[in-house]
Amino acid sequence: MKIDSITLSNFKGCKQATYNFNGHNVSIEGKNGIGKTTIATAYMWVFADKDYDLHSNPYIRPLGVEEATPRVDIVLDINGKKIYVAKMQKRTVKKSKTGGADAISLSNAYEINSIEYGERDFKKKLEEYGFNFDLFLPLSHPNVFTNQKSAEMRKVLFNMATEKTDLEIAEMTKDVNEAKALLETYSFDEVKAMQNATIRKIKEVYGKDGEILRAKIEGMEQSKSNIAVDDLELQKQALIQQIEDTNKKKEDVSIQYEERKKLLTEINELKSQLDDLQFNANAENSKKKKELENQVIEVKAEIELTERKNKTDEMRISTMQQFVNDISSQINSFRVKWKQTNEMQFDESSCICSYCGQEYPADKKEKLKADFEQTKADDLKRITEKGTELSNELKLRNKELEEFKAEIKSREPKLDGLKETLSKLNEELSLIPNGVDISGTKEYKAIKSQLDEKTTALDSYKTVEDTQTHLNSLGSDLQRCLIEVEKKITIANKNNEIDKAIADLKAKQIEYEQNKANAEKVLYQLELISQKKNEILTDEINKNFSLVKWRMFDYQKNGEYKECCIPQFSGKDMNVSTNTGLEIMMKLDIINGLQRFYKTSYPAFLDGAESLSSDTKELIKTDFQLIYLSVAENNEINLKIEGE
Repeated sequence: MKIDSITLSNFKGCKQATYNFNGHNVSIEGKNGIGKTTIATAYMWVFADKDYDLHSNPYIRPLGVEEATPRVDIVLDINGKKIYVAKMQKRTVKKSKTGGADAISLSNAYEINSIEYGERDFKKKLEEYGFNFDLFLPLSHPNVFTNQKSAEMRKVLFNMATEKTDLEIAEMTKDVNEAKALLETYSFDEVKAMQNATIRKIKEVYGKDGEILRAKIEGMEQSKSNIAVDDLELQKQALIQQIEDTNKKKEDVSIQYEERKKLLTEINELKSQLDDLQFNANAENSKKKKELENQVIEVKAEIELTERKNKTDEMRISTMQQFVNDISSQINSFRVKWKQTNEMQFDESSCICSYCGQEYPADKKEKLKADFEQTKADDLKRITEKGTELSNELKLRNKELEEFKAEIKSREPKLDGLKETLSKLNEELSLIPNGVDISGTKEYKAIKSQLDEKTTALDSYKTVEDTQTHLNSLGSDLQRCLIEVEKKITIANKNNEIDKAIADLKAKQIEYEQNKANAEKVLYQLELISQKKNEILTDEINKNFSLVKWRMFDYQKNGEYKECCIPQFSGKDMNVSTNTGLEIMMKLDIINGLQRFYKTSYPAFLDGAESLSSDTKELIKTDFQLIYLSVAENNEINLKIEGE
């Protein structure tokens, strides 16, 4: 596949431009920012949806021109056939119904030979022309393949060599019989995993260097008893004899101990009888005292009730007296009013008109005098009736007042009698003691005499209790000693079992060392096979490249073999001992070798080509179309294309 031309429309900073390559290797030069990398990004965007720096879904829309539709048209030459490919990005704005921000979405559309396709059908159609999207990036971009992990690069490179099984490689390797036998049944990775699992399990159970197993053996050695069994048996028999002697002594003392126990019971019963006598006497005394206290409470309650009645009546008398005084005052007021009303005379001046000064007619005068006398008589009658009513009320209240006073007077003898009774009860109550002394009674003396007699008899048994306590303590000590001796005998008898267990562990130790050595030996043989495989396949792989030679294995400082995947030029490792120009040349050679192996060809853009010297460029020989992107030496120069 080659590029005839690329046309950019509204793509990043380019409004409209067409670049004609005619399927040739060309060099695009210009000052920084003029749009060289934009051309490479347009190419990558169409087929991989990335920019030249391999960022996915890059922003390719021109700034400040939101309505524009970015578009890239590429005319391809695939096996001599012209294919017209285009990709555009459409912008859709959905107006908000709620007054919020509008929803903006971007979608890509594709064309092949002016026929529109969706992304899936676009890829499917190009695959019909031989385009492989999985291989496109590593076979068209200088930085993709070498930026992978070593394991991923090795997997691709090993496919470039003649396929040989791990067993076939093992048959070509010296001194790997054990590994070769396993490879007849299992794969290389399975054998390696099995040996690593064996070593890991051994380390988990026995320790990194067998320290867990050694610690177990040392612990068992230390747990063995150094005491002779015969000596322990003699100690056991002596302790058994001492225990039997002690038990016989305890039987002799137990008879006296039972007698002492019986005597203690009788003493406690006599003490209980004395306590009962004292309790009964105190109970009778308390009963009598309680009865007097109840009488005192009753008399006090009666006194309080009587005094409360007197207080209530006194309050009533006070209120009644105030009421009587008010009635008397009203009566006096009515008397004065009656006198004033009775002394009132008809005013003759009221018979003269206040407007004209003429006297009223005789009949009107008589009527005025008659009205005056009638009003006076009515007022005197009303005052007299109200005064009579108040006088009757006064007599009634005075009577009630005297009755209340008489009631209070009648309670005085009763109250004096109650107080006298209370005084006598308190005096009688003070004479009753809190407790009763019964020590002088006949019954108390009889019981106390028996108690003293038995207490004296108990003193003779004190040595029996001490002896019993001593023998019990001695028996317990001897029994504990016997148990300890029997434990030691049991431990001593286990020495044989411990020796057998130690022998088993030592046998496991030998087995562990052998299994570990076998596994490590197989792993070492696998390294030899892997090394042989790398040596054989590396030669075949390197035949596919002109300048680059691959180093597929290495030795670390400790001499350990390690797989790797490092491209070299004249023995120099890429990114370590090479300059920028040489690294570019190596990457292009890698792309060229991969394209040869996969029997396919994709154009490649090389940005930063100004790092290549003219001598280096002459060394670059590729089978694919190569477009150099360079910063011009004269920074004022605009974009220009030169080449075949």
